[in-house]
Amino acid sequence: MSLCVVTGKIRHRDEHTARLALLDCVMARNRGRHDRREWDVYLCPKCKGWHLTSMIQPRSAKKGPSS
Repeated sequence: MSLCVVTGKIRHRDEHTARLALLDCVMARNRGRHDRREWDVYLCPKCKGWHLTSMIQPRSAKKGPSS
């Protein structure tokens, strides 16, 4: 696992692995872990990796190949 030098967030190599990590967060939240607030993934323009975010973004504001 590597970290983004700009944001300090975990750097996922692609959107798929980021979405799998997001799914883990959602499942943890459903089991009562309310410290997991991540709702989406985004492509970081600095490190070119994918990060999780707790900010809800409009579809038109998303970046990346699946937009």
